[in-house]
Amino acid sequence: MTGGAELAALRRELAEQKQRLAFALEATGIGLWSWDAATDRIDWDESTCAIFGRAVPASFDDHLGSIHPDDRERAVEHVARALRSGHYDDFELRIVRPDGSTRWVAGKGRVELDASGAPKRLVGGILDVTDTHRLRDDLLHARKLEAVGQLAAGVAHNFNNLLTVVLANIELSIARSPPDLLRFLQDSRDAMLHAADLVRQLTLFAGKGGRSSHRDADCAKLVQRTVEMCRTTFPSDVQVDLELEPNLGVIPGDGAQIEQVLLNLLLNARDAFDDAIEDRRIVVTARGRTTPDGGRRVELRVADNGTGMSDAVRERATEPFFTTKAPGRGTGLGLSSAYAIVVEHGGRLAFESTLGVGTTAIVELPTVAAVAAGSALVAEPAGAAVVGALVLVVDDEPDVRRVMAAVLSSAGHRVVQAGSGPEALELVARNADQLGLVVLDQAMPGQSGKGVLRELRSRAPAVPVLGVTGSMTPFEGTDLALQKPMTADDLLSAVGELLARR
Repeated sequence: MTGGAELAALRRELAEQKQRLAFALEATGIGLWSWDAATDRIDWDESTCAIFGRAVPASFDDHLGSIHPDDRERAVEHVARALRSGHYDDFELRIVRPDGSTRWVAGKGRVELDASGAPKRLVGGILDVTDTHRLRDDLLHARKLEAVGQLAAGVAHNFNNLLTVVLANIELSIARSPPDLLRFLQDSRDAMLHAADLVRQLTLFAGKGGRSSHRDADCAKLVQRTVEMCRTTFPSDVQVDLELEPNLGVIPGDGAQIEQVLLNLLLNARDAFDDAIEDRRIVVTARGRTTPDGGRRVELRVADNGTGMSDAVRERATEPFFTTKAPGRGTGLGLSSAYAIVVEHGGRLAFESTLGVGTTAIVELPTVAAVAAGSALVAEPAGAAVVGALVLVVDDEPDVRRVMAAVLSSAGHRVVQAGSGPEALELVARNADQLGLVVLDQAMPGQSGKGVLRELRSRAPAVPVLGVTGSMTPFEGTDLALQKPMTADDLLSAVGELLARR
């Protein structure tokens, strides 16, 4: 081979290697960069320009303008350390694109030295790792919420027992109080009911709430109904627009809970406007799509042009009790409950927000074509009142037993009490021919309510059982179920219905 042919072959090989390198870099998304410390000249390839969303900066100071303000000092120190030590450490930091979006980037590099051994140039590669950061943050967030949720579930169960005692005693006192005390007791009752509602939201957030009613929801009707309600109740200067695709299908699960999610998002959007915003607009969109596996999902978006959220606020938006609202205007449980409901229904809740521009809440949920039948957890109103029955109240909490017994006795029933499963079964055996009803707690130490229920069904199959539970998890197998804290009317209504059936 002649010298000219060898040179041509080497050039072809070099061109092929450059092409392979270009393909590899394009496939990985890595961008290449360099910075000459002496001349302050920066070179970027096309991939690096695409990552930063801008042209090559004119200088290092110009480049710093694209670094997130909170990371600039660290970036300057990182480069200074490399020039001092001759070693360029790996890095991760945030950049801000010209459109205002924040991205995470990771990079590697090296320090090139001149003939005297002094640092001359920094060269390296950079990669957009925003999606990895989001996945990691989502995982950490989910773990934190799970830990808080487990704590909340335990607190909620114990708190419900306390609320049951206080609420029922207040109601018994109202029936016997002089007029000058009535208003104070009624205010106390309302406060207890509000506390009970907060506990239900905590229980729901904890993922222990179950589904109180398996009423599948026609998605289009649900969205339209909720938006119409907000249009009539929101201030007149807040415009609510709806963009609704037809035939969105049915959301399987609890339609009332999904409606509550959408309502919470609309209420948050309503509260996102400050006095400086004159054109206050909320846009609700609902669109269906087909997933790669052939399933169907609906995407609900609630977008406002309000004050927007910072990244720090957006990341904490679904934490329980976190709120940016003024005292008295929010509990900090609305979005955490919404998050729990959406996850329980196999969906996803996310937020996109820019300060001064607005916020978009995005809910994705699976849909199906048909409505499935379901059952209710909470008792329906009672029929004709039946009094004078012998009722066994089974609960391991003495205060709860006493107050339920007092409510039932005030209505004319005869009551016996048991603090454990074995004691309850002994009383059933003793009073089997007279027993009209059993009120049974679900969670008890030793023999649980479910264990007692199984033996009750075998020993006294004709005796109806009213299940009571401190969580929203259904007490399966009972004839009716009530969630603590229940009002005196709730308890008497359920007992009356079961006795009337019998």
